[in-house]
Amino acid sequence: MRFSSLTSKARRPYLIASLLAHAGLLAAVFYVGPYSIQAATIERHVKNAERSDIKRRVDEIDRIKSLLEKSRQPAPAPSDGTGAGAGSAAKAVAPSTVPQLLEQGRRMSEEIEQMERGDKVKELARLLNIPEQQARAKLAPPAVPAPLASPAKPASAQQALAELRRHQQLARDALVRREQQLSRERDGTRVRPENGAPGQGGAGVPGALAGLGDGGTGKVGKGGAGKNGLQGEDVPNAAHIEISGYIAQTGMAQAKVPRGGSWDLSTPKNKVERGYGAALSAPGVKAEGLRKISAHAIGKGAPYADRIFLNRWHIIGPFPGQGPDDSIDVVYPPEIVVDLDAEYAGIGASTLRWEYLTNPEYPSVAPVRAQDAVYYAYTELVMDEERDLVLALGSDDDTKLWFNERLVWLSGDGYKPWYSSPGYVGLGKEIDAWNLTEGTRRVHFRKGRNTLLLKLYNGASLSFFSVVVLADVQQ
Repeated sequence: MRFSSLTSKARRPYLIASLLAHAGLLAAVFYVGPYSIQAATIERHVKNAERSDIKRRVDEIDRIKSLLEKSRQPAPAPSDGTGAGAGSAAKAVAPSTVPQLLEQGRRMSEEIEQMERGDKVKELARLLNIPEQQARAKLAPPAVPAPLASPAKPASAQQALAELRRHQQLARDALVRREQQLSRERDGTRVRPENGAPGQGGAGVPGALAGLGDGGTGKVGKGGAGKNGLQGEDVPNAAHIEISGYIAQTGMAQAKVPRGGSWDLSTPKNKVERGYGAALSAPGVKAEGLRKISAHAIGKGAPYADRIFLNRWHIIGPFPGQGPDDSIDVVYPPEIVVDLDAEYAGIGASTLRWEYLTNPEYPSVAPVRAQDAVYYAYTELVMDEERDLVLALGSDDDTKLWFNERLVWLSGDGYKPWYSSPGYVGLGKEIDAWNLTEGTRRVHFRKGRNTLLLKLYNGASLSFFSVVVLADVQQ
């Protein structure tokens, strides 16, 4: 008995340890098991949310593409009552996986770009009076965003989202540009001739531009009839109404370029920082100790500077203007394509060619001064890496600026400080500080080559333009 008792006492610690071990295992079953299930559930919800976000962006690109197509289609023919048409065709299988959705987004983005390119070809052919085939050859190749994932390896949800955000923004920009184009045409200069009998002006119909037709002897009108023409009415383009409504509904109207002032355009969400007012004085900057250089490449190892004056430009002009109110919106060929070898007709039947100029002094001045005239200036800025920087702009009289083919600047229409006699040449302090500035734009520079196309209108007397790159907005 004594031996048995000793044995029992010797085994007691092992029994206690065994019980504790089993208790730990039971705890693991009750706690670790549910935790693993919970983690898996969370992961599944995250993946579903990512896929929903991807699908939402693809759906918007699809919606925008449909609106753009609709705005370019002729008015639909009346139904013959047979019910035949697109609705009777079998629907294609909708993409469901992330790679399929990404591929659909890429394809639609390319189709949108092709639509815009077709418009550019037609407009350039009209402006230069050349065949569309020649106009197409003059256009630079489209800048299609590079895929963020290699074709050999399927894109992750995060990579797909990042790329689709870019395609979505490109589609939105295209829709805003189309709306602006339709707005310019809204007063109506044509409807399709088939809407009227031969020799008569056709009446406006939904889907055609407002006004009377240009068939035969029918005169272009607004709610009236040409000689022997049919009475018409001003019917807005139905697709234009739908596009305008969609832009307003989704808040895309905020992406329209503001006049003057200081705006942050480095992100899709624009933020007003300062409005442009009448007789607004230029932002104050002390010239003492200011580091200034003229350069067209920015990167590590270069001299430090507070301000970089862009003083090397290809300039062409003067083209004839159409008065102080409309000239900045008159489209000349350089707006469609920058062809530095091209020749165009200018003021007084002159022949215009691009001229490369380096301004030795601030600001930039067109080589041939003319009144009621339009000029274009083109330059490039090279970056060693992508970054946000600020463009400080000023001009006498009005300017537009396209940065990487995106319109980012339109001059304010107020009374500028240099409009007083003797003009900008009397603003010595501002000239010394490279500060003939009426507004700024913060933009996102990409790595490598960045393009700037500036359009200048001069009404009378002195004229200049100024583009200075800043690290920060200086108010």
